Amino acid sequence: ILLSVGAMIIFLLMAIRHGVMSNASDTVDSPTVLFGLGAVGVSLILAGWCNFFYGWNFAQVAMVLLTPSLVIGYVLLLNVSAKWTWQDMSVDFKPQITTACFALTLGTLVLTSVALAASARLNQVMTIFVCLGVFLASLLTNYFVGRYAYSNPDIGIVTVAAPADPTQKEFNRQGDTYNLELRKPPDMPLKPGESIYYGSNGSGFDLAVPSFKGFVGDINDADQMFAASVPSALVVTKSEGKSVTVRQVGGKPVAVRRPPAPDDFLFIRPTRVNFVAMPLWAVLPNMHYFWLLDAVSQNEPVPLEYVLEAMVHAGAMITVFLSLAVILFQKRDVG
Repeated sequence: ILLSVGAMIIFLLMAIRHGVMSNASDTVDSPTVLFGLGAVGVSLILAGWCNFFYGWNFAQVAMVLLTPSLVIGYVLLLNVSAKWTWQDMSVDFKPQITTACFALTLGTLVLTSVALAASARLNQVMTIFVCLGVFLASLLTNYFVGRYAYSNPDIGIVTVAAPADPTQKEFNRQGDTYNLELRKPPDMPLKPGESIYYGSNGSGFDLAVPSFKGFVGDINDADQMFAASVPSALVVTKSEGKSVTVRQVGGKPVAVRRPPAPDDFLFIRPTRVNFVAMPLWAVLPNMHYFWLLDAVSQNEPVPLEYVLEAMVHAGAMITVFLSLAVILFQKRDVG
């Protein structure tokens, strides 16, 4: 399974070099066709030769040969343009697509570990059904479980975030102020003194602002806003149309992880966590973590930290399912 999917991923990399035949009016990229189908043809011919003369398993040999042959074909393709001229490899190499394919490979490894666990007790047909069921369920996890894990309706999305004072960019001192411009007016009226939270996730997960007590007092009275006995808070000081001004008040500033930024979601309360749905959502396989097509199609960069987190998640899932496979295989009769 891993070899076949890996081969398909490499073939995909070759096919999308110039967006081959994405429209009916496109011309065929002949180097892609030659190197791609050539690698497949050579692999099948060699697999047939080994099967006929040595009795080796045709499917296994074909998959083992297909992966390196497609890698060689892809490297050659990067050095040859659509007009059959030599070029630098960096011209057609797309790091974003390679990253997306690497993430997809991680998802394939997770499903492969599921297949190993299932095959320890089930026959081939049932193993395929289990893998298909896990795959389909992993695509629906966000809808059936994930949306209940965190509850916090947002009131707007930030398009522009700028400090009122250029020397207060960190937003970590008493009195620091930020002027925010939203994509549209807030979904509900914001009154002066209203608590404000923000984060990069629309569900309210992983807010950049910790929970704090709401501010009580006159927002226009400096003595009330910054008295040593006043609890730390992040509040709205002004809201007009799509413009919102937020400020650090209290005896000490709120320990925010970072200042507001474009594309942040705004909230008026801390996020509530469903302690039944959240752990269930965390332990179930989720293929959405490894599917980065949206980021690629919208030309959005994939942060390295996200790839590292996806690797950790995949590693944890693989460890769990391989451990389950060992447990299921312990007392199985073989022979």
